Amino acid sequence: MHLSTLSFTDLRQFEKGTFEFSPGFNLLVGENGAGKSTIIRGVIAAVGDTRSVSEDQKIGDEDIRLGSDHAIVEAVVRFSDSSIDYFRFEKPLWGRIKRSPRGSTRPLVLSYASNEAVCRSMRVKQIKRLREDKHDHLRQEQEFLYYGSGRKFPDNHPGLNGKRFGNSQQVLEFVGKMLSNFSPDFEDFHWRFEPYACTLIPQRVAEKGIPVDTKLKKQIEAASLRFFQEGHLRSKNRFPDWPDQSEVVLGLESESSIDKEMDMLLRAGWEVMDLPSEALRLFRNSLLKVKLTPRIMIMRPIGPLSLGQLSDGEQRLFSLFVDIARNLSLQNEPDGNIGSGKAIILIDEIDVHLHPKWQRQIVPLLEDLFPNCQFIATTHSPFVIQSVRSDSNLVLLDGQPLAQLGNTGIEEISQVVMEVSRPDVSERYAKEVELSKSFLQLLDEAEKAPKEKLEEYIDRLRKKLEHAQNPAMQAFLELQQASRLEG
Repeated sequence: MHLSTLSFTDLRQFEKGTFEFSPGFNLLVGENGAGKSTIIRGVIAAVGDTRSVSEDQKIGDEDIRLGSDHAIVEAVVRFSDSSIDYFRFEKPLWGRIKRSPRGSTRPLVLSYASNEAVCRSMRVKQIKRLREDKHDHLRQEQEFLYYGSGRKFPDNHPGLNGKRFGNSQQVLEFVGKMLSNFSPDFEDFHWRFEPYACTLIPQRVAEKGIPVDTKLKKQIEAASLRFFQEGHLRSKNRFPDWPDQSEVVLGLESESSIDKEMDMLLRAGWEVMDLPSEALRLFRNSLLKVKLTPRIMIMRPIGPLSLGQLSDGEQRLFSLFVDIARNLSLQNEPDGNIGSGKAIILIDEIDVHLHPKWQRQIVPLLEDLFPNCQFIATTHSPFVIQSVRSDSNLVLLDGQPLAQLGNTGIEEISQVVMEVSRPDVSERYAKEVELSKSFLQLLDEAEKAPKEKLEEYIDRLRKKLEHAQNPAMQAFLELQQASRLEG
């Protein structure tokens, strides 16, 4: 399965535009403003799930070309059984978006923006930190996440709700060895789930039309969250691990509760919460929605580090590989065969935050690890361009193709593909050399010019030297002028 063709009408810099893509890796190359990010956003609009991307990746009225009343994106996707599906996106000016109906053939599209060190889906939700008490000094991040494993929540229980995040052990077994090619510090990681918010949902009280005390409701929610945050400190051997869900619904006296053990733990919580009796009555007639977030930890020789404690380059690399594997494992449940997963993966500025050594490795390792996925990535790095197999993997928005990129030096790629005229020296040095050449050429002309033209040439030479940045070079040119025109 792969995106075959993408066409634009009146979208940003494209009045009309059609781009063809190959299975495997496709690298978009061009100057800033050439349209690389527009192509990424076009794929998301036509084929992807726009609910899972940030607002700045969506197409709006401001993206419609001036003078037009709508923008259109059309995509052709080819599947492994030789079938073809067509997708269309249209944004009328000031009107509602029109998209092809959501069907069973819509491919999985994963998008990673250039301004994200950690991809959106792997960011930890901000956990409400409650006021300190005598237990707070015990609750450190490493202890909270690396205590002995507790009893697991039962699978497929009616109290489990929301989208799954994925199994860290399964992902670790698949990508851990590959990530160690970048750094041995990536070999061991896992994530656990912890609550970050609680919401009380009154049941019988609402049915009878009895108003709920808002202050009391918030007090119950805060006390419940604190109880869960301290749960492992109070009952390390009995408190269950939170499940792989975005939320869990509990009830003290409800069939929607996880099980009797959790009921007992909740009851025990009331003994330490020190809340009024009317709060207990309200809680017994309510459900409690507990929202969960994954907390990712990477084991290092110095101890466990959270994902947010890594460098931007490490965060980018780790979250990219792990998030792709995580999504493919969810796609192929129940067996979770990550290697056979299929997706269209969009990476804007794949080289961002990465050391050149990692820039040379990332493309071949992604191809090897996810052979059934199609990648469409943008780059400004000659190291990334050098790592693709051939020019058929490049979608050039400017510059000229090269047939054997793997055997081509960085300087030639910079000159031919990226149109950098002198990659062997700095821009400042190149300008100084060009200034010196043009000054000496003008000095040659001045020597041969008639005397009545000499003052005009001296004035032109003086103006050229005004742009000189190197004092030594300026002094040398002034001496040349003095010896040849005034000597």
